[in-house]
Amino acid sequence: MKELSEQEIQALIDAFPGPVEAREILIRAGVRAGSVTWESVTATMFWQGAARQLASGLLIDGALRLLEAASDERPGNFVFTAGVKARRPASGPRPSAREDPVDPANWPRYEGVLAGYLRAPAQSIADAETDANLRADLLKTCTYLHAVGRYDVARELAAGLRGHLTVVLGVDDLDTWAAAHHLASALLGGKDYETAAVLLTEVLAARERRLGARDPATSATRANLGVALTRLNRLQDAEDHLRTALRDRIAILGANHGDTVMSRLNLAAWHREREEADDAYRLDAEALASAEKHLGGKHPLTLEAVVCVSVDLIWLARGYQKRDAREASYASAVEGLRRGHGGRMEIFGADSVVTLESAARLVAVLLQLRRWAEAEPLARRTFLASQRVLGRSHPLTSQLGRYLELCEEAMQARRRR
Repeated sequence: MKELSEQEIQALIDAFPGPVEAREILIRAGVRAGSVTWESVTATMFWQGAARQLASGLLIDGALRLLEAASDERPGNFVFTAGVKARRPASGPRPSAREDPVDPANWPRYEGVLAGYLRAPAQSIADAETDANLRADLLKTCTYLHAVGRYDVARELAAGLRGHLTVVLGVDDLDTWAAAHHLASALLGGKDYETAAVLLTEVLAARERRLGARDPATSATRANLGVALTRLNRLQDAEDHLRTALRDRIAILGANHGDTVMSRLNLAAWHREREEADDAYRLDAEALASAEKHLGGKHPLTLEAVVCVSVDLIWLARGYQKRDAREASYASAVEGLRRGHGGRMEIFGADSVVTLESAARLVAVLLQLRRWAEAEPLARRTFLASQRVLGRSHPLTSQLGRYLELCEEAMQARRRR
């Protein structure tokens, strides 16, 4: 049962009558953009054309994958559900195409994909040429690796995918550009901001041309470019990208989508670079309220928002004239940083780079507040963990070593008094 039935074609027409929705479903199914074009045709003609191309071998099990993608988007549609059930192999269901690689609940799935890749990197990437589901999984695994701070592995995977897909699919294929986006994101996470900005600029131009300026994938690249430019202190260039990404994500994805939450945090960071603490706090507080309600208190984005609000409170405290207000702001900041660190410890594990970085930030604030006795044991534990995980020469290890020295010197001076 390779071809779509007339009933299934009609269900697709009814459910996805416009080019944007239709294109998204095809991409989720693994059909390369451009293989089926909308261009001045009716919805009926479009979906009939897509059905013919799927039947002619454009994609292995194409009808099944298309109906799976449609069922993910319209889970209550009986026609899609029945079509999937009739075609799906007895080996079991395919995990939902909508599994979010940033959600810890889905991380075991992407660890499984990663394990398969690490066993045979070259073979996995070669298989992704013809297996669109594997290709999508590998691209999502790059997002997962970025979320957990494993930037080196993400860079290796994304670079391998980009190189292979450039040869077999072409430099202008959307999946090739997706791999380039993930490579740039890994470079951004690894603090190679200049290289990341150059590559993100290329990807943004391509995605605007191929997908449109407001497509979620385009917004993702635009947002990351804004972050890279902020890190490079090119604040004027960064502002437009950050504000546009936030505006488009609110309009397309909704005010409470995880990507929208991230855009608020990105724009808040831009305001912090400009020492505009009130604006940064407003955006971070909005992001936190949204994430708490819609993502949950232990979601990585919620914890990131908690930490960002805490940083804002420290900035704001410095401007308070009254001691009580200043101390209350500092106390709230420390409480938030402790929550962020504890949550990351629970989700990522004690040896994760994300956890180590959050511990270092908490130590830095405790040092600012001269709370040496609290800072010293945390600084020592984190320093030793960073040595073991990242090595003695890593910048974070060196930073923690300096923090530990400051703690020890201050406590020795106190004992001498």
